[in-house]
Amino acid sequence: MSEQIVLLADDNLSFLRLVRSCLEKIGIHVRTACSGEEAIAQALTCSYAAAVISLDMHNDAGFEIVREFATVTPHTECLLIFSNTDISILNSLYENGNVYNHLRAPLQDIGELLRQIGKALEHRALKRQNAYLLTELRDTRDALYSQRELQLQIEKMAALGVIADHLHQELLLPLTAISHYSAYLRGKLPSEIRSDHTELLISVDSCLREMQEAAKRSREIVRNARSFSQETDEESRLTNLHEPLYDALVLLRHTMEARGIELRLRLAKSLPEVTARPALLRQALVHLLINAIQAMPDGGQIAIETDAQAGVSLTMSDTGDGIPSEAMPHIFDPFFTTRPPGKGTGLGLTVAREIIRQHSGEIEIQSELNHGTRVMIRLPAVEIIPSEKTIVTRAA
Repeated sequence: MSEQIVLLADDNLSFLRLVRSCLEKIGIHVRTACSGEEAIAQALTCSYAAAVISLDMHNDAGFEIVREFATVTPHTECLLIFSNTDISILNSLYENGNVYNHLRAPLQDIGELLRQIGKALEHRALKRQNAYLLTELRDTRDALYSQRELQLQIEKMAALGVIADHLHQELLLPLTAISHYSAYLRGKLPSEIRSDHTELLISVDSCLREMQEAAKRSREIVRNARSFSQETDEESRLTNLHEPLYDALVLLRHTMEARGIELRLRLAKSLPEVTARPALLRQALVHLLINAIQAMPDGGQIAIETDAQAGVSLTMSDTGDGIPSEAMPHIFDPFFTTRPPGKGTGLGLTVAREIIRQHSGEIEIQSELNHGTRVMIRLPAVEIIPSEKTIVTRAA
């Protein structure tokens, strides 16, 4: 009912009583004020849909009310009544943005005032409805946009899967040959080395060992890339969150080592399973890890903790740059990034949040500039009751 409360501000008491009586007869709640101070004080405690304000009040109180209402209660539709106000001053009041209309005094027909009050109430209701519809439209647009971006990412991953599978087939055989021949040559080195050949043979042995390690690492990278890009169309299944976490860590292990980033894990010994598409969860975790890695170009620490409280939760903390406070409201917006041009697409957190939401989960990010970032993920756990042979989902 608060949106139907009308304020009458005038120092003419007989006029206030007349208008109040007419409005209350048609079911509109009315409050009155005989001074500017009283009207402004009431506006601090009550939301007015409309206000009838006399500009003929003593000490220009009506003008003060209009100006203060523009700040204190900007959505109140103000209807002005005046007799000898300069038109330029009246126009300046309209510039405040809260004046709906004006009438000249003395009023010849009280019915016209009542009609204007009714129109002001309708105008406010229409603006509120339009604001609600605009919010709904924006939310729907953002949801469709996020779905579209996620679909594009899935399609890209599918294309990457074809490429990775081809690379796996083309590179695995030569890499295996390099590894085997390096081992063969090392095995052919004499066990007893003549003094004049010692330095040369040690150098050869060292080179062959490096070749073996490089080939082993390359094969691992090819296999991981292929694994990461596969199964984007997989069905949901019971999954332990540690499974996609380990896959994501293996994929980025060498990058973390190269950047001098220390990884600390504090994982629960046992976790209830979640209903998930593991490849998508892995993709979300890779995005979060990449963000953390990029925030620490000179090295640092990533700490990951899991537990089974309130469903299944994962917390990832880093000691990186952190996020400026003014950027926090936008971190999930598509294409928003605090990185320099060419250092990020601005889609990582958008895609990660959409994936978590698709799994009925929640993601929360806390960050402070120069004090690192903390990401918390919660997913609903699945409990299997053997005697009943049923699955119960425990919400996060």
